[in-house]
Amino acid sequence: MAASCGDIQVKEIDKRASGQAFEVILGVPAPDAKGEFPLSPPKKKDLSLEEIQRKLEAAEERRKVGCAPIRC
Repeated sequence: MAASCGDIQVKEIDKRASGQAFEVILGVPAPDAKGEFPLSPPKKKDLSLEEIQRKLEAAEERRKVGCAPIRC
């Protein structure tokens, strides 16, 4: 069995009791297809010493609140 849909062809390779295997053949990309993808993550902004200190203090405050003893 072979099926075709536009530029895609699907051929049945193997049919067993345990399952089926198919081969999918893709056509050539369209000329207007987007080609280049960014390979590196976006640049992170540099943090100032004040921003780092503020984040550390906020994290310490969250730890204090999270470790507070629970009273019933």
